[in-house]
Amino acid sequence: MRLNLPSIAVTFIAAYLPVGNLYAQDTGWYAGATIGQSKVEIDESFWSDSSISGGILKNDGFNYQVFVGYKTNRFFALEGGYLKVADATFDGESDGVNTIWKAGNVKGYARIDGIMLQGVGYIPSGISRLQFYLKGGLFFSNTRTIYHYTINDILRYPDDGITLIGSVGLQARLTQNWYFRGDMLYTTAPLENRQNVNISDLTIGLLRPF
Repeated sequence: MRLNLPSIAVTFIAAYLPVGNLYAQDTGWYAGATIGQSKVEIDESFWSDSSISGGILKNDGFNYQVFVGYKTNRFFALEGGYLKVADATFDGESDGVNTIWKAGNVKGYARIDGIMLQGVGYIPSGISRLQFYLKGGLFFSNTRTIYHYTINDILRYPDDGITLIGSVGLQARLTQNWYFRGDMLYTTAPLENRQNVNISDLTIGLLRPF
């Protein structure tokens, strides 16, 4: 018996879409979390001077966010959350001449996290259970740049800032109580009161209405 895949697909979609419509979330509170990969755009010149050679940069890694929101209608929500970005690191060797660095191995770390306050606009996809969305708002960042090993052993430069944040993504209903969410996020954050660095995140996760 030969399977007619187009007919099976049409039958499946026809049966699935009404079920999805029964579970459409129009308003209410929700909470969720996502994990993924982030990149902080810091180049070697931020960390090093003429005394340093053999620098190794690592500007990407694991990130996560947790959030809570209120959906005012099927097209709009207000959302707040916490974002932790992957550490950016530098590892090199200094000759210790005319520099703040001690001779030998030197390292730097940029640690960035903060609070997000955003509006969320939902865009129907034409497919039941699936929506696209755009988010935009403010990122209240907390950054710490930490240097090992300087003449004074360890130097720390804390910095706070308020920058714009935005993302584009999709949200799909998995069950009556759980949604999948995936997005690409973009923001900036200040380091040492001397440079704003670009940050991009690619995340996936779950949210649940309550």
